[in-house]
Amino acid sequence: MGVSRPTSHVTLVLRDSHGQQDSVDVHGPGGTIRVAVGRPGHRSSVWRIWANQNKSDVFVAARVLAGTQKFSLHESGDWRNQWVTKEKAQRFTSKENRVLDQWPRPPARPGGWTTGLTIWVPSDDLLDITDDKQSLAGVDWIPEPPPDSAIGIHVVVAEPDRGFVTLRAAAPMDGFRLADGRVVLVVVSVCHPGRLAAEPRCQGPPENRGASTHRHLQSTGLPP
Repeated sequence: MGVSRPTSHVTLVLRDSHGQQDSVDVHGPGGTIRVAVGRPGHRSSVWRIWANQNKSDVFVAARVLAGTQKFSLHESGDWRNQWVTKEKAQRFTSKENRVLDQWPRPPARPGGWTTGLTIWVPSDDLLDITDDKQSLAGVDWIPEPPPDSAIGIHVVVAEPDRGFVTLRAAAPMDGFRLADGRVVLVVVSVCHPGRLAAEPRCQGPPENRGASTHRHLQSTGLPP
């Protein structure tokens, strides 16, 4: 699959274990997804996942920290957590180095999916917020998880036309197309926090619903 001349249309194809299939058009290039666990008044922080129309860098930040630091999944493969400006770095660390953490983009898994970031929100981390100004509109709301469990919000970068990926106890929630033809997907799962280190399905997008993209077609909750 070449990505130098992407088409203007990408579809996410979903197929369940009974062979039933559904298709969802993916908008783009570029876009913004806002996601939170719970509901206004009792919720996690709102997380923002976005990319510009003409570049394929993907950014992720909690709204409460978006003006201070963010995760940057650069198209070049240089992925990092960093202060948004040298001034912010200087203020909080007394140094101008913006980089907090840095790692290379990992190889794509079978099916062309690469996990960029996973945000775990345990049920105990949801906050009661008096006079919450956050509205229902403009946010993808994930239902509160059962007691003693956690919601996984997985930011995935997918290459179209690479076949199906099997998801276990998880489902894609939203997505948008990047300028280079790849697709950003937000995949949601549920897991027991005590199993985060023990169960493979709790360490990334659980890979019995299949998902495929075709061109034709531990961090926890923060205050608001």
